Amino acid sequence: MRARRKRFQVIVSACYGSRGDVMPCLTIAAALARRLEGQATVVAMANPVFENAVAANVRFIGVGSRDEYECVQRDHASRRDARVVVRYWLDHLETHAERILEARADAGRTIVLAHTLDLAVRCVDERANDECLTCYSLVLSPALLRTPNQTIPPFAGERLRCFGRSRWAMRAADCLVDIAFAPQLNAFRASLGSTKPVKRVFDEWFLCKAGVFAMYPEYFERAADAGSRKVFQIDFPQEGGDVNVTGLNAIRVAREFIDRDDAPTVVFVSASGNPPFASQFFATAVKAMRRLAGAKAILLTRHRDRIGELPENAIHIDFLPLHLCRDAGLKIAALVHHGTIGCSATALRSAWPQVVVPAAFDQPYNAALLEAMGAAQIIHMTRLTRTRLVKALKIVFKEEARAPETAPRRRANDASSPQARVAEIIAKELLQYG
Repeated sequence: MRARRKRFQVIVSACYGSRGDVMPCLTIAAALARRLEGQATVVAMANPVFENAVAANVRFIGVGSRDEYECVQRDHASRRDARVVVRYWLDHLETHAERILEARADAGRTIVLAHTLDLAVRCVDERANDECLTCYSLVLSPALLRTPNQTIPPFAGERLRCFGRSRWAMRAADCLVDIAFAPQLNAFRASLGSTKPVKRVFDEWFLCKAGVFAMYPEYFERAADAGSRKVFQIDFPQEGGDVNVTGLNAIRVAREFIDRDDAPTVVFVSASGNPPFASQFFATAVKAMRRLAGAKAILLTRHRDRIGELPENAIHIDFLPLHLCRDAGLKIAALVHHGTIGCSATALRSAWPQVVVPAAFDQPYNAALLEAMGAAQIIHMTRLTRTRLVKALKIVFKEEARAPETAPRRRANDASSPQARVAEIIAKELLQYG
């Protein structure tokens, strides 16, 4: 009797990082499930915190624990030591790799799309002698897909500003990253049979062998060559079209606040991972708004404890679906954020002027791109003061021309969305195998 052929499988892996890292990957998983219905099983791997955000037709596999993830986000004091977050990533290498291999054993041809922090996928990809396993990297930020002349590191950039924009900054950043990552990473690679230690982990090694999906548009930055790997340049991932009751209520509250008078409204939002510098960011925002009596502010954070007492011209909202604000008719005069890729994309699509306060990771690189486009005023986090913030906002308010809308606003479930384009490419690859 002929053995039953196993189904095709596509795994989207995003087990680390903040909501801004994970959610775009989950919308890609949802798009894949729609496109590949009846052809392949689609699996999402992430921390259990995100299980309820996974589409109903996508199988979920958890990596790590909810309590540990939430503890890392809450513990502001320890997170000032960057090694805490690094240890969280690396301590799950073995478990994550086991989940990948277990899922692989249950299916036929398997394609893995992995967030760039998911180094366990790269380790499996490196050592697996498996013609039926193909791994791609999902690169959300251009800072990680290095250009030949890049001088702003994707990690530790703010700590290395003494080097300026130089090759020395890149080399110093690579050394710092290797000190943090390489020993535990290479020990795990050795347990899988790799004999040559890897250096400069986030130069090129971390990219999966088959190829790269560059999830940002060419007008933001043209995707760099990735050696022998295929590079598919797509666009910023689109936010999901559905919004829950909480989101609708937030839009209503924001509209009532904005429409109460003609004063321009500024929205302040920190990074989605509740970073240690959020307290200083919001404290400076409050001081600036006390000075800017002719303006209003909405401060967005799920962590109300990061904000002190607010002046009368400011309110706090836990969460506001920014991608829906323009279509909802909310008049936002400026978005102040850290230069995360999600906020940058939303502001560009909504044609909102921006004040960007880069602090960590890829934020300085994104800020430099926005500044070169003429889309943002820049104040580095280490130089953020009330005076500088007030000055930047006054410049923004005086500008008559707003930032151009550089990209169409589509939702993640649209047939022409970036997520749908990724799904179409994967569908064509699966066709090669019947």
